[in-house]
Amino acid sequence: NLAIVLKRDARPREALALMERNLVLRRELGDDHLIGSSLLNRGNLLLEMGKLGRARESLELALRRFDRIGVGWGVGACAGGLARIAPLTGQIESARDRFLRTCEIFVRYGGEIERAFARLDLARAQMTLSELEPASKLLGDVCADKFPAIYGYRLALCGQLHLLEGGAADEALALFEKSTGLL
Repeated sequence: NLAIVLKRDARPREALALMERNLVLRRELGDDHLIGSSLLNRGNLLLEMGKLGRARESLELALRRFDRIGVGWGVGACAGGLARIAPLTGQIESARDRFLRTCEIFVRYGGEIERAFARLDLARAQMTLSELEPASKLLGDVCADKFPAIYGYRLALCGQLHLLEGGAADEALALFEKSTGLL
């Protein structure tokens, strides 16, 4: 929809206004799946805009709606969004636990892309908590060859892990530079 295009074009205020109007229309229609999708999109945009409280509220509403109507991918997407908020508010252990839950949800309901992003997010949280061995295993297990954005994210995390493990900065920099062209 147009709001998502505006979001991608770095016009978040316009995108948010359209998302709000869209949500009103979908509520008038009474379609829980569409309402949940609108709340999820709005929550993710608010998160990108740094409006963490409003993002959390929107994602929690979407999560409850998707859970109530049994839309597994929606539950996973909302759980992932809420997990991304946790480290921004200093809740690193909560982030790890939430990303783990997201991974478990996407094993049942998500596609290959969702599972890969959730596992990489979990690895990032583990690295933040200095849980380097499990993070390294996760990074090694994520197959990212088919998806450039996943591959780029994985390379960036591998560079970060390399530094945390005491590796050479120039080797990490090479991974970061390679990831930049893919993200």
